[in-house]
Amino acid sequence: MFKSADDAIRFAFRMRGKPIISMNSNVYMSKGEIGGSGHGKLTAYDLHAQSGMIWGCMERLPREQIAWVYAVYGEAREKRVAARVLAWYVAKDIDVRGMKRSNADLRRVIESRSIRHCAKLLGVTPYKAMRIRRAVTAAMEPLGFAVYEELQRKMGLNRA
Repeated sequence: MFKSADDAIRFAFRMRGKPIISMNSNVYMSKGEIGGSGHGKLTAYDLHAQSGMIWGCMERLPREQIAWVYAVYGEAREKRVAARVLAWYVAKDIDVRGMKRSNADLRRVIESRSIRHCAKLLGVTPYKAMRIRRAVTAAMEPLGFAVYEELQRKMGLNRA
């Protein structure tokens, strides 16, 4: 069903806000006029079940990896919470320590949408913001690889 772990995570985040049954299908169900849903088609229940299995796999990951998933794929408030966890993780990296930034600054870097936004939040030049973001991203990269590998292993996905 999915080509990669990235596709699976995107699907899970897309499905979490959707209702299982829409109002239109409720009308047909009450009249007993549901069209023939051929064999082999996935129903809304199947899609939500698949999404639930992906969420189950993700929730068993270590705390930093879950935070990485929310920081990359989540909404703004989820990214804010995930940035707090990731700031502590990233602060241990030797390249990030060399930047001499506080955890609050690291949180702002993780939450920022672009290099210009990061520069504005930190009050530095875009070049300095780019160097800081590059160091923070490099420190978080092993988390992303670990998440993808774990999901590919657990879900039997093809490597992409």
